[in-house]
Amino acid sequence: MKKIFYTSQINRLGLLGLLFVLFAGVPVRAAGEPDLTIAKTHIGTFAPLDTGRTYSITVSNIGESPTTGTVTVVDTLPSGLSATAIGGDGWSCVLATLTCNRSDALNNGEDYPVITVTVNVLVGATDPQINRADVSGGGEVDTDNNTALDPTTVDAKPDLVITGYELRDGPYPTGNLITAPNPDETFWIWMTMQNRGGSDSGNFYPGVFLDDKPNYGPDHDETGPPLLTLGEVTDYQGYRITPPGAVDGAGCMYYDPTDSINPLSSSVFAERGNYTRTDLLPSLPAGATSTVSVEISYPAAQYPNPIYDNDNVREGLKAGSYNIYLYADPNCAGGDEESDETNNAYGPITINVNRGIVVADFDGNGATDKAVFRPSNGVWYILGGASVQYGGAGDIPVPGDYDGDGITDKAVFRPSNGVWYILGGASVQYGGAGDIPVPGDYDGDGITDKAVFRPSNGVWYILGGTSVQYGGAGDIPVPGDYDGDGITDKAVFRPSNGVWYILGGTSVQYGGDGDIPVPGDYGGDGITDKAVFRPSNGVWYILGGASVQYGGAGDIPVPGDYDGDGITDKAVFRPSNGVWYILSGTSVQYGGNGDFPLPARDTNGDGYPYQ
Repeated sequence: MKKIFYTSQINRLGLLGLLFVLFAGVPVRAAGEPDLTIAKTHIGTFAPLDTGRTYSITVSNIGESPTTGTVTVVDTLPSGLSATAIGGDGWSCVLATLTCNRSDALNNGEDYPVITVTVNVLVGATDPQINRADVSGGGEVDTDNNTALDPTTVDAKPDLVITGYELRDGPYPTGNLITAPNPDETFWIWMTMQNRGGSDSGNFYPGVFLDDKPNYGPDHDETGPPLLTLGEVTDYQGYRITPPGAVDGAGCMYYDPTDSINPLSSSVFAERGNYTRTDLLPSLPAGATSTVSVEISYPAAQYPNPIYDNDNVREGLKAGSYNIYLYADPNCAGGDEESDETNNAYGPITINVNRGIVVADFDGNGATDKAVFRPSNGVWYILGGASVQYGGAGDIPVPGDYDGDGITDKAVFRPSNGVWYILGGASVQYGGAGDIPVPGDYDGDGITDKAVFRPSNGVWYILGGTSVQYGGAGDIPVPGDYDGDGITDKAVFRPSNGVWYILGGTSVQYGGDGDIPVPGDYGGDGITDKAVFRPSNGVWYILGGASVQYGGAGDIPVPGDYDGDGITDKAVFRPSNGVWYILSGTSVQYGGNGDFPLPARDTNGDGYPYQ
């Protein structure tokens, strides 16, 4: 603190003394003036997420006379602290600006009542946190002693959180973005990680937990109960997080649906997800962000147990809808304890595993089978599979995966009574004469829903779902996944103007009267493309893709994924000779005139196939 010279002293020094004071830059205080000082203190070491910690601010008058006018104190907090209260006896304080004022005189040699600032310590507080307080006013001249700094030791800790995710077809950083994985195909979940804490994380691991689905993965990382056997259904709500002081450290996930384990006295045998990396990731610095990827598969090199081969769970997930939780923690991997051990989970996120575009897959191999339904005898003929009689004349075949097992079920809709008959499943009445059956996965759960489009009022009726008016008489329903979210969209093709109307999407003119709509995933991106087959010239027109001549008048277009590569193939069935012609594939004779190649399509909006 600078030395203060009073005016009475300068008079005694004379002219030389005055020059010394001026050139030295020493403040000149008139005899009898007040002089405010400020001090700031706290007790102990702070830690992230501490609440109710306090600072004490004391304003003193070390001058020779009482203060006059308003005295103002301003507290300036560092970035790692957040004020919750400020006040003191006789002070008028504003929390928003951390400012306190008073106008009563402070006698020399005395202190104002203490101002208390109450703070919470933020999760990302670094060490140290330096708090500052300033005083002004009171009629003083010397302002060199009006600031107090209070360095505060903080036991800084990491805080690892997941801020987002993406589904990819390869590991970071090379995989392509996908909207929905295919059944039994390896994919990767990319997680965006951030260390919001005030110190480096140390090694950490990311894990993936499946909710309400069979445990496809290893039991756990250690040996001992509670065992999660392969195939056992687990509920994420049955997982718990070890608290500070736990035998295995804080922040570890463990499965204890009955809440029977005391983690403070017993080992919990930590789980790291149904899918997780076997190697720990390097430390993430404070404030840094990183992307990591978790492979959704069980490569034989890492998981040699033959049970994975027997249960066919090496690659990806089975068809269906999954609630998935992502998790990341450094402490349970032997890293540092976090400032917040409750924010390591992300979810649930819903992942729909469903090819969606694959049709007539009667053996579950992911490829469209060549198959016909013969109305004359009600027999389903599957090339390479068993024939079965189910249905009859007047029935409309509506094959679909009605139980979510990845295999197309044989089913018919009977217009005369509106009943859906599912081979091996329950029959249900839904719809009636004049309705057009439009089975599809309208809720994204991997199961075909029973639904009808009623041309008389343009309403789509979804069993178990919400009905909606979209389209009208003369429109051809063309349900498909036009946005790639794994959910069937309601859509119609209007022959009178060639416009495709997609509920919730953009309408587009493509095709015209006489064209047959043949929606499919011709680009292999999981999105249904708008396309038409023109019988007059046998050309397939794909919006955004190349047109190609394949087939002709009298042929029935039968697009499907005949090689199981996830791309819809252009194909026609020729009733005159019963031959299936697959572009870039092998032609084969199977069926004949009068047969319905599957899946049967309404090509003109009259409610019946191929008329």
